[in-house]
Amino acid sequence: MKYLSIVIPCVFLSSIFAQSPRIIPHIPPPRTLFDTWILISNPDQNETGWIDLTGFEVNGSVLEVVHMELEPNKSLRLKSTTVFEALNLSHIRVEGTLYCTVEIRSPFSDNMDLFVGENQWLGTRFQIHLPQTEDEFIGLAIVNINDDPVELQGLLLLENGSSRTLIQSSLNPWGKELHIVSDPFGNGTEYTPGDRLEIRSSAPVSILILRGGAPIRNDSTLIELIPTVLSPLAQ
Repeated sequence: MKYLSIVIPCVFLSSIFAQSPRIIPHIPPPRTLFDTWILISNPDQNETGWIDLTGFEVNGSVLEVVHMELEPNKSLRLKSTTVFEALNLSHIRVEGTLYCTVEIRSPFSDNMDLFVGENQWLGTRFQIHLPQTEDEFIGLAIVNINDDPVELQGLLLLENGSSRTLIQSSLNPWGKELHIVSDPFGNGTEYTPGDRLEIRSSAPVSILILRGGAPIRNDSTLIELIPTVLSPLAQ
């Protein structure tokens, strides 16, 4: 376990700590089209807090555990490569009394800046209406939050009630899968705006859905698409 004598900024939501486990579902590879910062904060006005960040690679293997302590009401913002030495960091499990968020930013676009918090969406069944896109991508990050493999299924649900299978796979314990629904180059899935994407899993997973333009364009943006959690993780 690595110990860092540093602090990091974040926003505290008491309801987050009622959920277990706490996950940051996606860290883009460093030195590519995105830069990533890790932010942590201590919202407590009186007590020093602590946090353990377990970094995973995409196959679910643990890379390292970073421990931090933070004095009351303090915060800090650090690049992910400062917090974690491993360049193949994929996602993070969070434990402790502090709260963690990541900032994903393209160095090529003034508008491409997104904050992703812990436990965005946890459950076994998700749906989202797919929007009209032009010169943009829609991507999914799905993380297994269990010690056993999880079976995944992704369905495109058409307006007429029929469906097509887009994803059929098994996800390693604490592993992650990335799926591109569409991209600016015409790859991915053909669909009509308003069609639904449904993700089903045999045990709870964490899901993150992003929509954005090409990172090398200054006018590109990056946003999170909010799914409906049809079968949420029981608290």
